[in-house]
Amino acid sequence: MALQDFLLTADLSIIPDVVSAKCKKTVCEFELAAPIDNDTFGNAQWRELNDKLMEQEFWQQFKSTTSTSSDSELKMLLSTEL
Repeated sequence: MALQDFLLTADLSIIPDVVSAKCKKTVCEFELAAPIDNDTFGNAQWRELNDKLMEQEFWQQFKSTTSTSSDSELKMLLSTEL
């Protein structure tokens, strides 16, 4: 919920779509996709999203992150434990 709320209220130049968000006790997995109707979405928008997420209080609970991205998608695996 916090990620979805962040996307709705953040001042992002282009807002990606949430494909999936799964959380268990200490691990979350998020998959985001570039909006289908926007050909200009790419690495700069993923970087902007990442920079703004790092400033969020809810995001700072994660101690370990792994991510893969392309111009069209971003997958993140995060853990509150090391």
